[in-house]
This record gives sequence, structure tokens and C-alpha cells, in this order.
Amino acid sequence: MTDALTDTEKFSIMSRVFYDIYEGYEQFSQKITAGRSSVHNWEIRKTKNINSKSKSEICDIFNLQATVWTDTFYDEINFEHSLHNYRRITQKHTNIQIEFKILGDIKDLSPQESSHLNNLKKNSFIKIDKLDIEKHSSNFLFELAKLLKNKKQIVDALSIVESIISSRTAFSYKYYQELQHLKAILLSDDTYKQWDDAIHILRLLYISKYHLQESEVITLTASNFKRKALASNSGWKEKANIDTDQLLNAFTLYQEAYHLKDISSRYYDAINIAYLSNIIDMIEPKYADTEPIKALYNELKSKWTPDDSNWWEVSSNAEFLMLIGKPHQAEVEIANFLESNEVKPFEIESTLRQLEMYLHFVDDHNAQSFYNFLMESWKALK
Repeated sequence: MTDALTDTEKFSIMSRVFYDIYEGYEQFSQKITAGRSSVHNWEIRKTKNINSKSKSEICDIFNLQATVWTDTFYDEINFEHSLHNYRRITQKHTNIQIEFKILGDIKDLSPQESSHLNNLKKNSFIKIDKLDIEKHSSNFLFELAKLLKNKKQIVDALSIVESIISSRTAFSYKYYQELQHLKAILLSDDTYKQWDDAIHILRLLYISKYHLQESEVITLTASNFKRKALASNSGWKEKANIDTDQLLNAFTLYQEAYHLKDISSRYYDAINIAYLSNIIDMIEPKYADTEPIKALYNELKSKWTPDDSNWWEVSSNAEFLMLIGKPHQAEVEIANFLESNEVKPFEIESTLRQLEMYLHFVDDHNAQSFYNFLMESWKALK
């Protein structure tokens, strides 16, 4: 049986196809952190493997998705002809007006339905068997599904979303992408952990360019690849069992989302890039480098000031400070927030889980100190 193409065989073909960008190993080495000798060895196929961060940088420069590395090819000609399928879709979205009236009218929420939803929002738990679902509009059901998601009634929410999709109404066609996006969110939840099914939906949305109007599609795809790489159904994997291909997919997708979003919402993708960067360094210590995290933080902070009343922004900023070696300053940021703001249990627990994940894989004294501080702060608030 023919062997699959190696990393350097793929790179050699990329450098030939995109030679106007590549311009030879000496010029290309200046565009990424790898040295000239390394790039030259990739070009002439002297080695078989390329480290993860270099693969990510190559994707950035050639504008390719990371699956170009993780998908298997056995034939150079087939790989060359397939490269265009891996180009990142970055064109600005243009709305295409489609006439749906041929399928029937799309009803707006009636005053009664709006009032009903507002009343349901007050309930801690919604009993959907008490609702006469079939009598409500698709618009109402879609809003209800989102409300159920927020209340963590994931099974009920997914049931309603799938019923709308299968209804084949004008609403289900017009809002097909929004419905599929919500379905992917629900499948990604810990209730299901159906990461592959969610990724399949999200990649189809990417191909349809939906991510250009809803960039969270890329972030959610990255999150699912991260969990495939690091998690199992029973908890976090052992270090030796990390799926490096899926980790690379997650890392590059967070980078793509970071560049696609407005500066005000980049912080979430940025902190995930930083965490995964250190996990990759743990796996590939020969290529470890913390300077890119500092550079990323400086770039982010040059245009972004955290909202001091928003937990997610304050905690992300604190986590960055922790990762660049300023744990005391990180603790001050959190302490200042807790003095003047109320934090929801879900918010602080999410941050603690992120830190627990990171500490499971990386021996980081600063992160452990920050985690202990955050845990003690949380206990004091209970």
C-alpha cells in the first residue's frame, strides 16, 4: 500500500503551487519563526514532520485551513488539485435576497406569543409538555429553543430545533443556517458531547460563508476540536493521548476567528490561542517559545480595554497576565472586580474549569497560584 504524504511532501507541493507567496526558502523563513535551514529541509523533503506552530504559520501565510495537514492524501497530483478546497473563506459577506413567499408567509411573533415568552423567561424550568407546541408559530418555537438553551434544557431545545428544521416551512428554509448553528451549539453541549456531528454542521456553514456574518461559528468549531483533542467522555486525556492533529485544528481556527472578529470581541479567541500555545509547547518542548503570547497580548491590549464590569473580559485579561508571568497583577484584577461586581456561578466556574484543563496538561506554577486564589475567592463568596 502507498504511504500517505508526509508533512514535508505536502509543504513542497504548497510551496510550488503558492510560489508567488513562498519566494524560496530564504524569503519564506523571514515570514515565520522557523530558520532558513529548517524551511530548506522542508522544501527538499529532508525531514518528514513539521512542528505544530510552524504548520499553523504556514496556514496563515498560504491562507489555508489546518485540515490540509490532518486530512490524508496518498497522491501528490490529487493533493495539488485539492489545495483550493482548503483555502480560508474570507470574502466579505453579501446578503442574497431570496423570495420565500412561494412557500408561504413567515409570521412575526404575535403580541400574545411575545407575552408568553416573557412569562416563560421568569420560570426556572419550562415544562414543554404543558405547551401546545403545534399551535405556535415557527418564530415562537425558535425563540423558545434559544430560551431553553439558556436554561440548560438542552434535550428539550434540540427536540424543538429539529422539529422546526423538519417542518419544511418558509421559516425553516429562510433561517436554515441559524437553526443549524443552534443545533450545533446544542450538540456541542456536555449533555451530548456529539463533537463530530457538530463539527460536520459547522463546516457546512463555513462553506456556505455563514461564518462571515456569524464568526462564532469558527470559535465553536475550534472549541469542539479542542475537546476532541484533549477530552474524553470521562474527563481529560492523559498527556500521551492528546490528539495533536485535532489540537492543531483548534489552534489555527482560534487564530482565524481572532483575525475575523472586531477587536472588542477578540479576547476570547486570544486567550484560547495562548492556552493552546503552551499546551503545544508541552508536547513539542524543542520548539517552545512564550514570546508569541506576549506579542499577542500586546497587540490585543493596543486596541482593547477590558470592560471592568464584564467578568469574561476581566477574567480573560487576568488569565493573560497570569500566562505572561504576572500572577499577582492577575489576582488584583479579579479582586477589584469582585469588590464592585456580582459574578454568576456559571461565569467563575467556567473560568475555573478552563484553568483545571490547562493545569492538567501543563505544570505552571503561576497558573496554579492563580487557580488557588480564584478558588478561595469563590469559596468566600458562597
